[in-house]
Amino acid sequence: MPDRVTRAVKEAQAILARYVEPGPRDAENTINDLLAVLDHERLVQAMEEEMSDSLTKRDQRDRSKINMHEDFEVKYWTKALGVSKDELQKAVDKVGNSAAAVRKQLAV
Repeated sequence: MPDRVTRAVKEAQAILARYVEPGPRDAENTINDLLAVLDHERLVQAMEEEMSDSLTKRDQRDRSKINMHEDFEVKYWTKALGVSKDELQKAVDKVGNSAAAVRKQLAV
């Protein structure tokens, strides 16, 4: 997965390099090109997995807790558990931020 991220960053750098070259510029096309590269579903998934992995490498407790104050964690957990943000929040409010307790509460 890191290779996918590296390729996307290099492609985005090339798009920006073309934009700053002398001559006419088309900001809208440049942004659309960047979005096509950086907002690709597989790249976003790779980044989410990489961020999730970095949390577990830093501290094993992070894997077992749900932090509702971090958008990327909320996005990860809602996708992983197949629930909405509101459903996740209600479960965390009811049983605490333990991932295991939330899974049990949601019967996932």
